[in-house]
Amino acid sequence: MSAATSMPPLLPESKLTACPDCGAEVSRRAMSCPRCGGPVAQIVIVASAPPAAAPEKPAQSTSSRGVYCVLAFFFGLIGVHNFYAGFVAAGFVQLILSLTGVGLVVTVPWVIAEMLFQRTDGKGLRFQ
Repeated sequence: MSAATSMPPLLPESKLTACPDCGAEVSRRAMSCPRCGGPVAQIVIVASAPPAAAPEKPAQSTSSRGVYCVLAFFFGLIGVHNFYAGFVAAGFVQLILSLTGVGLVVTVPWVIAEMLFQRTDGKGLRFQ
């Protein structure tokens, strides 16, 4: 008689189970049979919900609006305030325009408008 057919059924409280391939007694917690290597337990993956994240505060810039406005007031014609806030391209344009006499006509109102209306930095984050 083979071991698989002569094996008595295991009691429910037993910590052992029969290997479906070779019939050897295997622990219920075993993933594979130590005798034949066949799979004993099916792997059950239980998806858990991700941990609840704390409500995020809106991201704020590390740049200060007050510093931005002071830089715009004193050094706005050469675009220093835009370099400070991360608007590098606008800073270069203001710098180049201010080097020409005609550019000053454009740069002065531009700087005044930025001082009044600019609320975010170059990354789109609100000033502190």
